[in-house]
Amino acid sequence: MDKGTERFGKIEFSVSCDVSKSFRQAVLEIPEEEWEPVVYTDKKGHRFTYKQEVAEVCFIPETRNHRKDAPIFRYLATREATDIQYSFDANGQISIFASEYVEDKLHLEEMGKKIYKIFGIVTNQEGTPLEIVLNHRKRCGRSEKEHSRLTRDMAGGRFPSAGFGENAAWWYLSVISLNLLKLFQRHALPKELKRARIKTLNSRLLRVAVKAINKGGQLVVRIGQGHSLIDLMIFAQARIIELNKKLGAGDLWILGQSPTC
Repeated sequence: MDKGTERFGKIEFSVSCDVSKSFRQAVLEIPEEEWEPVVYTDKKGHRFTYKQEVAEVCFIPETRNHRKDAPIFRYLATREATDIQYSFDANGQISIFASEYVEDKLHLEEMGKKIYKIFGIVTNQEGTPLEIVLNHRKRCGRSEKEHSRLTRDMAGGRFPSAGFGENAAWWYLSVISLNLLKLFQRHALPKELKRARIKTLNSRLLRVAVKAINKGGQLVVRIGQGHSLIDLMIFAQARIIELNKKLGAGDLWILGQSPTC
């Protein structure tokens, strides 16, 4: 067993998988009654039905791990009916519905005289196919951009060690740093900086030269007279104090008086 697994236990995941020819063939062998609609119920009890169906696939990839203690992965498939034009031949078979390029690119397959787009998911999670798909889609909505912020801005993609445990700790710190930064941006900064990248924040706020002085038990920040940062700091401080009052956190976030010029 991997040392990382011994230390951290089972790390659950679900990711999109390659829709290969063998995977598509396995999808075609799924009985029609095993497909179930993807239905989401929000916190208020409202139900939303997607134009998709999900089912578990009996599939073993050609590149699977042959070790005796290899982890067991589950494969799921989702299908979505398309409105692509097609026609049937004399035997009732689909003759042509798209070029070979489009058919392969969109993972199109014919099931029950309908054309479906096929998608695949591989996971090690427990639960029904519907539960896994809904959990798989619990993303922030801007996953690629947030992943870039995490790996580049927060150095999450620059692992310091060859050890699993050390790299896991580094990753956790990167995630915590990004969450704290996003919390600060969302609640303390003006609208134009709420989604700014770290490079912009460095030039506008984080890497501005100031002089900090401890005076009378307070931290006084001195900035050059007329600096544009003064208004931004006063605005951010007021928002943080307001948030502090809402959270009832005592004097934890109170910074004292306004910055001194």
